[in-house]
Amino acid sequence: MHRSHSTKAPECLEGSASEEISGSHQPQTNDCHLWSKRGGEDGKRHKRPPSGSGESSGRANRIQSDEELYRRAIVLGKNNQNKGEEVSSDPPAHDRDVQLGQEDRFEIRPKTVSLGRPIRDFLKEIGQQKFIVDENSYKAVKRFHIDDPQNYIQTIVSPKNAHLLVFWRDTPVINEEITFSDWLQQCWTKGIATLDHQSEGKLQYVTIFQVASPLTLKQMVMAQMQWYGSGDRGVRTKSWTLRKDSIDFKDDDGLDVWSALCGTLEIATVIRMLYSYPNKVHRMRLSQIHLRFSDSEKPKTIDILLVLDQPPRRTHPEIDPESESEVNWDADQVAEKDAIHIVESRKPPSHHPVLPDISRTTYGYMPDERALGTFTKLYARISSDSTGPGAENIFEIATSFLENHLVFMGFQNGDWGEPQNILLADKVLGEALYSAWTYRVGRGVFIKDLTFATLSPRTAKYIDKHLSMKSLDQVARFSSQHFEFERVQREIFKRREGHIMKFLMRKHAKELGNPEIYSMEFGRYTSGPREGEPFLFVSFTVGNDIGLHRPMSIAGQLVEALFAGAEQVVAVSTSFAVRSMDPFNLAADRVDPHLLIPGYTLETYGDTERNNLYIECPVIDQLEEVNRLCHDKLRKTLPWGQEDVQNSRYYGSLVGPQEAPDESYMFRIATYGPLKHVVLINSPTKRFPGATIPLGDVLIAAWLKSYPHGKYNQGGHKTNAGFGEKGSTLNFRYVSLLDVSTETQRIFNAIFERMQRPLSKPLVLTFPFTHYRGVNAMYHLRTDPVERLNWLLVMGTEEMSAMVNMFVKFRGYFRDGKIDLVVIRWEGEKGKEAAQVFLGNSPGPPTARAIDDAKRDPVLGNAIILGERNSLINDHVVWIKSGYSTPAITQGSFRFKTLRTALSCPKETLRLLNSEFADALSGKVKLRSSSKTYAAYEITSVTDNFRYQIFVSAENRHIDIQQRLPLGSLNSHDQAKRIGQVLFKAWMKYGPSEFATAPSASTTWSTQNQKEQQDSLRIVTFLRLNDETETILAEAWNHYRDDEHQIVDGENQVLRISNTAMYRSNGEQIPRTQVYGLWSIVMSTPEVAGVVYLLAMHPGRMNNRQITKVGIGKLHSGRMQLYLEIGMSLDLEHVT
Repeated sequence: MHRSHSTKAPECLEGSASEEISGSHQPQTNDCHLWSKRGGEDGKRHKRPPSGSGESSGRANRIQSDEELYRRAIVLGKNNQNKGEEVSSDPPAHDRDVQLGQEDRFEIRPKTVSLGRPIRDFLKEIGQQKFIVDENSYKAVKRFHIDDPQNYIQTIVSPKNAHLLVFWRDTPVINEEITFSDWLQQCWTKGIATLDHQSEGKLQYVTIFQVASPLTLKQMVMAQMQWYGSGDRGVRTKSWTLRKDSIDFKDDDGLDVWSALCGTLEIATVIRMLYSYPNKVHRMRLSQIHLRFSDSEKPKTIDILLVLDQPPRRTHPEIDPESESEVNWDADQVAEKDAIHIVESRKPPSHHPVLPDISRTTYGYMPDERALGTFTKLYARISSDSTGPGAENIFEIATSFLENHLVFMGFQNGDWGEPQNILLADKVLGEALYSAWTYRVGRGVFIKDLTFATLSPRTAKYIDKHLSMKSLDQVARFSSQHFEFERVQREIFKRREGHIMKFLMRKHAKELGNPEIYSMEFGRYTSGPREGEPFLFVSFTVGNDIGLHRPMSIAGQLVEALFAGAEQVVAVSTSFAVRSMDPFNLAADRVDPHLLIPGYTLETYGDTERNNLYIECPVIDQLEEVNRLCHDKLRKTLPWGQEDVQNSRYYGSLVGPQEAPDESYMFRIATYGPLKHVVLINSPTKRFPGATIPLGDVLIAAWLKSYPHGKYNQGGHKTNAGFGEKGSTLNFRYVSLLDVSTETQRIFNAIFERMQRPLSKPLVLTFPFTHYRGVNAMYHLRTDPVERLNWLLVMGTEEMSAMVNMFVKFRGYFRDGKIDLVVIRWEGEKGKEAAQVFLGNSPGPPTARAIDDAKRDPVLGNAIILGERNSLINDHVVWIKSGYSTPAITQGSFRFKTLRTALSCPKETLRLLNSEFADALSGKVKLRSSSKTYAAYEITSVTDNFRYQIFVSAENRHIDIQQRLPLGSLNSHDQAKRIGQVLFKAWMKYGPSEFATAPSASTTWSTQNQKEQQDSLRIVTFLRLNDETETILAEAWNHYRDDEHQIVDGENQVLRISNTAMYRSNGEQIPRTQVYGLWSIVMSTPEVAGVVYLLAMHPGRMNNRQITKVGIGKLHSGRMQLYLEIGMSLDLEHVT
């Protein structure tokens, strides 16, 4: 609020009956100002000077840095949110009244006003103009002090638009905002009371126009810098939107940014209004914040739109907060749905009910004692028609909207173990869990994790008998890529918990985002009354196929595609290893196409002019060109000539949501049996709310619709031949994609540009990892690295990832088919070309590799899978053109402190690097150990207070980590990302003072990599490893140990490997298959994965380097150490 400089009414309130409220992007001094008052001891209010007008204000601003102001906003924001949660969980029956004294007055203009163009432009720019249904429905409400009418708050109110607009300019720093929150509520109440829309008086939008407070500007700019600081959320722009529910509950940095915004004066005032008058504002809460900065770097004003929503409806039965063993099922307090009665606990939200034991799984979250809980407890009662034992079950359930997590905790009825009760629970528990989820969280919210804190007797017996867990604290993990996953899943599906998973995945697939099981983890309670009892933690993948996080730059997009492509290649090879263990039953996997796409409709269409069910081939030109380019490859497996294509008759299919109003929401697909060909003609141009389905499932369903028995005759007509009878079988081998996303086309275009290939010339890619498949072949250096990179990038695109997933998921239908041919061609007039894709797969798995056999190891298998992916990224990221823009260097998320300078290389590090056998590969790592070139630094994350102590020597091009790196509760991907960020910032800040500029567009990959950069990072050492890394490396050390050739050097035992060789002390090489297994295990550790992330996400600034060699050290104490050599790609030896 603010003191006006004129007694004249603001010009924005003068005019005709349809006056226009306008705003300017420049602060003004004569209209629409706000004024604040401060309460004194005598109850009177005193005016406060504007910000910066007094000496005390100036001193305070000079003392506090921008970072301190930001941290203060976080604290205030968290306090506001905590208060809001308290009120939301237990709202008062009535709001408090604000007594209006003789000095409080309102002025309400008799005529309605309309929004001005600047305000309309702001809402349009942030994409929020749709809620304005009537621009002329606003009433201007001015609140002022009767003794000083020059000081006021100016608002305009529209109950029809559920909109409150506040003009806020030159706002001072206010310590007591409670008065202002009262004033806002009073303006809204007075405004809706004067209009004819009182029934619509639910406030949903608050606009605060032209905020110019220096404090708020600094805090919001800092918040935006923190949000985009990592570089993987894009780049800062003038407009910025933040949605609370889109921030992962484990993303502490993101949650702090939200809290900081909630702690700014203007937004905090609105939040206080919401929890001070919860009934008057219909218990609305802040869900979205939209900001527009007048300038992206140094804004003078900020426009704000706050979007409010309502929490899910709750009931509050009278339950003893200390003991909830008995629930009062009062009829007025019970929500009944499909004969399932649900009540909600009065206890405040808690943390995960299975903590601390659940933290040993990949859930991995161990909250701080001060952190707010996110799980709400509910009870679901369900009864049968009988009486006595088994007549009723009371289930105890917990849900977390923020974590997308559902927990079945157990039973409240004492006779739950009776056979009748067990049968009843087996039958109805799935529906009870789903009802509790939708009751508390709402429909359309995905379940990403499901915990069974109590297991059925049959499941517990199966775990005891078949899952070997040597100790109570051990967890048996089975990811979807684990070689035993299908066997375990098949057994669990025979039991209660599996029935529940199938119930959620099939009956409610549409509402829950088509979930599929990603992993199952079995553990036991290690203490308490349930010690030794088992629990189950299940993770789902939801939504569409694996897509890409789409960065702003093409370089970032290529790196993300490489990450996704490497994951797909490893998934395929791993699935073959799994398949060899469990022969596939074709007949068992035949399914109704409608079960694949629940909630979707399958329609057929044909050539209406010819009055038949067929259409002509929609891709004649493409197939003829593919036949010409790939004649020999296709002729080996399918007679396919020009005549075959021209005489083809395709079935047409439309696939889309059942509620879709028109074909713009549908996939248009064509299928033809004799050519074993499916065509995606069009993808939906509009997305139906809540409708998500994997593209592969859509194509399979369309094929089954056309060929339900998997048979066709030579003319392409369906037959009724039985399964297994003589004739062609269901197994389409070729897919044409005529409609691919803009992001995919950008990646394709980058590949063509890099190859200097005209778009008029199609690109043929074949599977480049042929030697990668051999039994004794370790890797793939005999093929062109650019070909391999192109394959990985293409496999990482959204559509091709979907195709890989389809062939893996339905590998029985495709007889272990694998994509081995891709043709990319561009169609359209010059400058408007669009990419089209043709892909082929061939049946039969590749030759098994020793590395795939190693994936079956119960201890090392998962590490080898993850490490193989990281190894592919490490070996190919150097070929991504570094001339593209790389993420900006930002320090907003970290604090930097110099501890000591002019230090020598630590002795323990020298012992690891200068071992007697260090020259087994490429000569000793010669460090200038005599000169004091090292400095010790401390890097602190400002959000989670993690501290990283790092030694850096620019002269030796060396980063040395002497202490364990804190990992917190981050998952493996986020661990690698965080370590990579810290190392990158350390090297950029403390490494060589000047870095080489990015190469020009004409620089070739080989010449750029061959040119040694004197400022490139050369060595990274880890002297203390985290416990998980120690465990996995010790296991790998024992697995690959050779007592006859054990390497011993004083106190250390040292093993040095590259991804092509590993040496013993006598210079003898260890077989390559063993090397690659150990190499992959090392690459899976968070420390090494962090270096991979560092090099992959910043290829230009790191001079296109990769990890070339790794040293593993083992002390007599058993402690493990690591050193990494960073250098040019080994592929360069094969590139001229």
